[in-house]
Amino acid sequence: MNALSPIVKHSELVASIERARALLDDGDVEAALLLASGVYEQAKAAGGYAKKVKASRELVDKARRMQAEALKIESICYVAMADAVDAAQAKGELASRGQRPDVQGSDKFTLEEVGVDRRRLHEARSIRNAERAEPGFIERVVEARLDEGLEPSRAGLKKAAGHAIGTKTATKGERGDDLYETPAEAMTVLLALESFSATVLEPSVGKGAILRPLEAAGYEVMISDLVDRGIVTQHGELQQVGDFLTMSPGEGEGADIVTNPPYGIANAYIAHALKVFRPRKMALLLNLNFLAGFDDPDRIFVMDENPPSRVYVFTRRLPMMHRDGWEGKKASSQMNTGWFIWERNEDGSYGDSETRLIRVDWARFADAPALFPGPGGNVSPALVMGPCVDVEFARDTPRRTLEERIDAALNNAIDWISTTPDAFDEGALRRRLGIRPSTAAAVIERLQREGRIVTADGGYMWAGESSGVDPRVEPEDDGGEVGGDGPQLPPKPGRTAPISIDIGGMRTRGHARICISLNGDGSHAISMEYELKGFAGGSSPPSGSITRYVDALRLALHEMRRKLSGIIDDKSSLCTDRHRAAARDGVKWIDGKLKEWRLDGESAP
Repeated sequence: MNALSPIVKHSELVASIERARALLDDGDVEAALLLASGVYEQAKAAGGYAKKVKASRELVDKARRMQAEALKIESICYVAMADAVDAAQAKGELASRGQRPDVQGSDKFTLEEVGVDRRRLHEARSIRNAERAEPGFIERVVEARLDEGLEPSRAGLKKAAGHAIGTKTATKGERGDDLYETPAEAMTVLLALESFSATVLEPSVGKGAILRPLEAAGYEVMISDLVDRGIVTQHGELQQVGDFLTMSPGEGEGADIVTNPPYGIANAYIAHALKVFRPRKMALLLNLNFLAGFDDPDRIFVMDENPPSRVYVFTRRLPMMHRDGWEGKKASSQMNTGWFIWERNEDGSYGDSETRLIRVDWARFADAPALFPGPGGNVSPALVMGPCVDVEFARDTPRRTLEERIDAALNNAIDWISTTPDAFDEGALRRRLGIRPSTAAAVIERLQREGRIVTADGGYMWAGESSGVDPRVEPEDDGGEVGGDGPQLPPKPGRTAPISIDIGGMRTRGHARICISLNGDGSHAISMEYELKGFAGGSSPPSGSITRYVDALRLALHEMRRKLSGIIDDKSSLCTDRHRAAARDGVKWIDGKLKEWRLDGESAP
């Protein structure tokens, strides 16, 4: 027997579908339902058998198409039956439970006589109501499941009818430009966990739901979209208009990308980004169905051949992303989503041996600060997530800031640490004081900065008498190590939060930025990046192990001054007067800060 015999009689299924459709058109709902239900079961069995024996995709798709057409007819028949039952019930013609319909002179009938039980009637009414609210609902849901490579099942249609609205039931025409604005909660999580290069590309800017949080976190953003909505950056630069699938970054590699791509073309969109733009890092908000994939060359390229390094899975669904212009009922989200993070390796490929799935709850990131822009890094969610919360709970008291939480925990931390003979770590401090991870990390960072604790045995210990610090007295601010009455320097970097200083005076023609981070041994490292559009751009990785913060700040400023001075002296045809003017403005700003912060008294390192 042919291994695929259950689906060999494809033509018979097609003929049965046509007969069922004709019966429905003639008003013979009961006969159409009986025939369509039989075809549904046969096609379902054929499709399942084809998958089991690993038949070709074409044969599986044929079986599912027949199953889909049968499901559509069956559903329409049940909708018609629901209407008939409701009409009869309104006229008092339907026998209620326990009532005998065969009483002499009675013209009442039962559900059994109609051919539907109460459970099926409830499901039919649910589908009927969804169809009335959104004409074409049945067609859209069934076709959407086929498009996603899923089985067009009764269970899937029933589930979709439960909420009746959402992106899963929108036709391609209704989706239009696929504008679904990204929730602010999604951006808060991403920026707390990942950092990107100082300039980021947002190629599907929409109305700016991703643009604005990026700018607030200190990023310069290049924006474009298929549709001209007149969106501008904080510097007044107007969005570009064009199809991302036809764009290229010009010479070299493109900037880091952060966007919520149109789901209707997600496969081609992401493949184009990785093949043509080749970003060092890319973050995309996607439906978690994207993890499953199917037999599509682009999906295989972006998920198997060049997989994401990490996926942040939202354990609590994000607030609903209604399509632009939606005026119907607002629904809770029925879509599971996550941030997919691609990182380019040194050999030009993307991904590692396996993609890490990291579960995050967006409700626990309400107080999480954004990482500073810089060469793309990431932190563990455990470092920034707050405690479990119920987002439906209405607060009666204002939420405390991180600084307020630190102040409240500091004395208790000092009392415990100063009397603890053994080394401790962040986890021990959290358990002892019952504080959040972010608060514990900040308390440790402050005590270490003030010289009250030192690293020891893989953790921390009280500095003891050698520190010269009274555990109950706040140390005086020494103005950033330049003397007790010296100038106020920029805040020092924390254990998990480097500082970033923008070089002023050159914002409209370019930008430059220095970063200072704190190493695990308490020393400092510096990095910098700059870009003069159309001529120069670059960044340097963190380097150095500098004991004092003031020395790190001085070195970083002098190094950036040296780079910009080189542009001023560049006589090549590629370097224009505009570029030299921007660099000159930057040098002028640096010289002013060196003097203001009294860092010019010593020669450049």
